[in-house]
Amino acid sequence: MKRPNAWLPTIVLLLVAVVGVPYTTLRWVAPQYLTEAIHQFLGGEVAVSRFSVSPPFTATLLLLRLLGNTPESAASVQRVTVTPRWLSLPKRALWVSDLQLEQPVLRLTHTQAGTTVWPTLPLRAPDPDARRFGPLQQLHLDSIGVVDGVIDFIDYSPGVPFHGLIDHLSLMAGPVAVPKNGSETSFAVRGRVIGHGGHAALMYCSGWVDPTAKDMQASCQLDPLPLAAFEPYFRHGPQVRPYGVTLKSTSQWMAKANQLNADIQVELNNLAEGDLSIRGRTIVDVQRMTHGREPRLRGSFHIEGPLDRPDQWHANFVPGDQPVQLLIERLLEHGIKIIRLPLFFRQVSVQIAPSGTVGIQDIDAASREIQEALEILSEPLPGEEAPPVLEPAVEPIPEAPPISAEPSPAPAGPSSINGI
Repeated sequence: MKRPNAWLPTIVLLLVAVVGVPYTTLRWVAPQYLTEAIHQFLGGEVAVSRFSVSPPFTATLLLLRLLGNTPESAASVQRVTVTPRWLSLPKRALWVSDLQLEQPVLRLTHTQAGTTVWPTLPLRAPDPDARRFGPLQQLHLDSIGVVDGVIDFIDYSPGVPFHGLIDHLSLMAGPVAVPKNGSETSFAVRGRVIGHGGHAALMYCSGWVDPTAKDMQASCQLDPLPLAAFEPYFRHGPQVRPYGVTLKSTSQWMAKANQLNADIQVELNNLAEGDLSIRGRTIVDVQRMTHGREPRLRGSFHIEGPLDRPDQWHANFVPGDQPVQLLIERLLEHGIKIIRLPLFFRQVSVQIAPSGTVGIQDIDAASREIQEALEILSEPLPGEEAPPVLEPAVEPIPEAPPISAEPSPAPAGPSSINGI
């Protein structure tokens, strides 16, 4: 009888070690490390309803929410799916191939006092010198995806509160490293902007950002959105009737070492009423200004300032067609060189100036270039549909206070171009 080879059990044990140890590490240890990392980077202020692991190495966390959610500010995610790639115990580093956030909800409120209430996110970066830091020192994310997200915004500063949404929000971004390593992170985002009365339009953005160097480059587009979506703001102070006017916009955003330079091209269309009025008084007769041509108004805003300080931004407006050029000339004749427009909850002073033919052509060329670059984002993805709604197993985000639909009377006073 032939004796079995003595080296065979050794080979089997080696194979089990080579295959089993990485499998066990990625299936059990890595997800646990990731869960601890989430708690750590969010300061322990997050609740997770359920945690599970499925073959081969996918971790799923259900119904995450911040413990400090309120009706004014809240954040939650229905499902988080994590596909780990590798875990280094000596370096205490986790590499994740893919991180998917399904149905995240973010709510923020702008109060009558002028302050903005955001969800509290006590993000904590790793401290290499800390003795009791925790399980992870580094977290690398190759790809981050957001599916069917919602940003809920309520503004109580107008006479009639404004309630806006960005829904069906999708995002693709990566790579991301914590702590930041100075690398660029590319992103592409799309969603539907919804304003007052349910008026809505699609928006798209793509580009890259380097948070460490404070560099960025992005191109964005907003499909025609009825100005009636912002009607509560027209009732505050001077009453502006938008009629059926639609706003279309393309923009380019560039920053180097925290210095922002942005160009925003805007186009007003569907001026069927033929005029823009304040308190019933005609200010601009569009039909007369366009001399029977297609009634539309175009122009471009150029913004400069520190990227992280919107309150220090300043802007210039350049007309994009002959009717707007005539309007600017009339304002300058009356000594009006600066108008104030709301931007990011602040009033931004915009300096106006006439433009030549070259400037108008540059605006058209920039708009076409952005539209072509973002064309792929404007098309629906094959088989794209909203993910199924998960049954909540924990307390959901508190509902926002009801918003009254009754308009409040506008304050009396002389008409002014400021703040329109």
